[in-house]
Amino acid sequence: MNKTIPHLITIIILILIQNLYAKHPIENNNLKNITLQLQWKHQFQFAGYYIAKEKGYYKDIGLDVNIKEYTYNKDIVQDVLNKKAHYAVGRSSLVINKAKGDKITLLAAIFQSSADVLIALKNSNISSLKDLKNKRIMITGNAQNDLIYLSMLFSNNLSIEDLIIQKHSFDIEDLVNKNTDLMASYISNEPYRLKKEYGLDSIVFAPKDYGFDFYGDILFTHEDRIKSNTNEVMKFKKASLKGWKYAFANIEETINLIQEKYNTQNKSKEALQYEAIELQKLAYYNTKELGLLDVNKIERIYDAYKLMGIAKEQIDFKSFIFDDTQMNSMFTKKEKAFLKRKKILRLCIDPNWMPFEMFTDDGKYIGLSSEYFKLFSEQLKIPIKAIRTNNWSETLDFMKKRKCDILSLAMETPNRKQYMDFTSVYMQMPLVLATKLNVTFVDNFKQLKNKKIGIVKDYAYAELIKNKFPYINIVEAKNTKDGLTKVVNEEIFAFIGAVADISYFTQKDFIGEVKISGKFKENLNLSIAVRNDETILLSIFNKLIRNLEDDFKNKITNKYMAIKYDPKVNHSLLWKSSLIFVIIILITFYWTYTIRKEKQKAELLLIKLEFARNQLKEKNKELKHIARTDKLTELYNRVKLDDALIKELSRANRYNHSLGIILIDIDNFKQVNDTYGHLVGDMVLIDLAKILKEYTRDIDIAGRWGGEEFMIICPETNIKGTNKLAHLLKDKIESFDFPEARNITASFGISQFRIKDTPDDLILKADEALYKAKSAGRNCVRGYTN
Repeated sequence: MNKTIPHLITIIILILIQNLYAKHPIENNNLKNITLQLQWKHQFQFAGYYIAKEKGYYKDIGLDVNIKEYTYNKDIVQDVLNKKAHYAVGRSSLVINKAKGDKITLLAAIFQSSADVLIALKNSNISSLKDLKNKRIMITGNAQNDLIYLSMLFSNNLSIEDLIIQKHSFDIEDLVNKNTDLMASYISNEPYRLKKEYGLDSIVFAPKDYGFDFYGDILFTHEDRIKSNTNEVMKFKKASLKGWKYAFANIEETINLIQEKYNTQNKSKEALQYEAIELQKLAYYNTKELGLLDVNKIERIYDAYKLMGIAKEQIDFKSFIFDDTQMNSMFTKKEKAFLKRKKILRLCIDPNWMPFEMFTDDGKYIGLSSEYFKLFSEQLKIPIKAIRTNNWSETLDFMKKRKCDILSLAMETPNRKQYMDFTSVYMQMPLVLATKLNVTFVDNFKQLKNKKIGIVKDYAYAELIKNKFPYINIVEAKNTKDGLTKVVNEEIFAFIGAVADISYFTQKDFIGEVKISGKFKENLNLSIAVRNDETILLSIFNKLIRNLEDDFKNKITNKYMAIKYDPKVNHSLLWKSSLIFVIIILITFYWTYTIRKEKQKAELLLIKLEFARNQLKEKNKELKHIARTDKLTELYNRVKLDDALIKELSRANRYNHSLGIILIDIDNFKQVNDTYGHLVGDMVLIDLAKILKEYTRDIDIAGRWGGEEFMIICPETNIKGTNKLAHLLKDKIESFDFPEARNITASFGISQFRIKDTPDDLILKADEALYKAKSAGRNCVRGYTN
């Protein structure tokens, strides 16, 4: 019989058992009832919330969410302030409510660009904004909501006196019947309806195309809820965004759900399909991150209201946005200051301990722990860099010598306590015994007396096993794979390790050769270890561990771990036959379901292709430009710079050519914004970008690195040439007369490529040099020195 067949059956049995005994984290009768108020009628515009409810994402965090659609004349913000609704979806005009003193906090912007547009019929002889003079326009009449349209019109030299403002009827037939010339609409709804229901083409005026790029559908709540239910707010936001991610990844399924449970407008499947595709573009407009809220963009939106005379008050923008990514509510000022000063954390791992962790041949850090530290890095807002070692013993030596700040997975021992502190346990794993297939189940460890048993060198549980079972003859192994190889070659009788890594290597390299033949009562209790000369790290990582959600831990565990286990009890032939029958049924059901889903996906793909084909020619050039260009300065953006640096570094490595980079930071830029306002600050950024374009070579790659920082990649340039260019740019910026802000200076950090440098190495060196330039009084150039 093929060895893989019983192996497959074993895995399926374990999955079934795991699911059978898994407990749902929250019982139904313990759910907390909360209300989410929408800003319009049910449609795909709110699909993510429907999915989060129907898929149980809200239920998993203990919430029973009542999703309420909009009714005419409802004041959504007032409902939140009066606590009739716990959460709500609103517009960018929420900044005005905040300026007036309303106690609201923004959680997430579902659409990175607003779906609000003005539409006219194509046969109306309106082809540009210049044609709108003396035309009738239906808008809401609410200055806060209409600002995005008015800003677009006023910026094109149209005033209120040039327009005939009409109260919005929310009836598209008024446009069809020529009762109005233009109508405030949603890009995802009305253009489709005009074409489908009336056979009419429309012309669309989108504010974002004229520089007024507002957010759309902002999830918000009451300030008091942040203070009293911080954890709930964090989980509600996360579950909602999880729902949105699923909705966009499974549009067909989501549309079916809406039509079944949420279709109060009786929208057709095709209409919902059109809406979904348009809204997906807006949700991921200039970003890969769902729900992103940028404080700088919120400030620019508020500046637009101020320019229109609608707002005058000051807002604390940072407190206006719920900052769960940096967990301000979790860390003390001292901890935040430490992280800011530290800039980067160096991480040591076991370099060959899958599925927990390892380095690939090209130096990439992968495995279960990598998922945790990716999350931790995002939450701390500073990089966590994995430092490569050759083996576990060297890893411990690196921690002793302070070459690393943190150790990903470790057990506490008296010896290690001399140079490391340990967090609470965040991962537990049974210790098991692996043997060859012909060994019977070991239920009494006295059977191991005088036998050679392998354990990885310097692993903490070796001491534990030695103390409890002194009659065992311990043999050191380099790593788990080495230990299992010794078992197969009969150099040792058995190998002791965690069930996860033994299972991983058994399935990967030793199928049909080794099995798990025994389980110890002792567990592998894993913590994060931190250097004990920086004790503040201990409190920081203990907080991160306490904040881990069961859903995240279960997801990562299931992703990396599969178990093969040889039980002691023999099953009857009838049980085996029944089990095989059940498996066959399950596999048949799975394939039937898969084929049906693939068919649905194919149908959806055909519809998407039809839409894409109609738009591709005119949008392709624009999308390429947007994808690699910073909108404000028209320089390359961070994405393009990252890509260019990888390519140039590869070329320099291959041909041993010179390569330099320059990091530029505008000096005291915050004072410019505080003194003259953000519009002047934006003008400074634009002018500085022009200087970089003018005085860099054609082969140089200049871009906006972020905020007031810029980067120049200098191919085929030695340190002397890089330094010369940096000084030239410094002088040009210093001598330039910036309108309004006048004299502006900048600090420069340069670094030079060395063989085997990674992009991170090159950037880190330039960043350290930039820090030296600032410390030296700014307006100067500094290079990286070892």
